[in-house]
Amino acid sequence: REAASHQSAMRFQFKTPDDDMVREIHDAFRKYDEGNKDFLSRHEFKCAVIYLLGFPPARADLDRLHLRHADARIEMGPFVEHMCAQLCAVDDADIVRNTFRAFDRGHKGYIDFNDLCDAFAHVAPHISEATLTVIFDEADTDRNGKISWAEFERVMRWSR
Repeated sequence: REAASHQSAMRFQFKTPDDDMVREIHDAFRKYDEGNKDFLSRHEFKCAVIYLLGFPPARADLDRLHLRHADARIEMGPFVEHMCAQLCAVDDADIVRNTFRAFDRGHKGYIDFNDLCDAFAHVAPHISEATLTVIFDEADTDRNGKISWAEFERVMRWSR
């Protein structure tokens, strides 16, 4: 019974698009629309998806949105429509698992400081190493130099 309530607490709060969801998607679009050109490049799209979902878009999504080529782009309307569907279809447990996998690029079962730095360098390069050290130290509660799945999950739940 406790496990069932634990799982339901992790469910994503949005099941149908609402104003907060749409606002968050618009904010992500504007954040990654480098140069305010009113469209996202394929790379910017991937960054915005990672920002919103915690993991990169699937190849099938890139194909469906015609974003397989390096010079492809997507405008606000199709981006919002796609992301609303994505956010409504996913739950928090999936987001946490996929985010952990994205950080643990070597599939070691833990995240070390280099993994954290590499991930942030791709998604948020403006964050300083000092800030990343604080983030890492906060997550690494047993101080073994590794963020385990349990430690990562705790941080992700706390942040929501």
